[in-house]
Amino acid sequence: MGFVAIWCQFAQTTFYYPALLAYVASTLAYVFAPNLAHNGLYTTVVIIVLFWSAVLVSARGMLSTGRLASYGIFIER
Repeated sequence: MGFVAIWCQFAQTTFYYPALLAYVASTLAYVFAPNLAHNGLYTTVVIIVLFWSAVLVSARGMLSTGRLASYGIFIER
């Protein structure tokens, strides 16, 4: 079961996060500058910045992660 758990985490990190972040990058591009949505360099930069921003927030601890989640819920409503 441990191997399956590690494999699922690896697959999610390798395939799901970049695909989700590429979707977010292209959606933001359509809001601000639609011609950027098909720009690979823009998409790559946004993916890297968002991913490492999430890593840094997560590395700061549960309090920072909880605050970010609270802000996300607040913005959603």
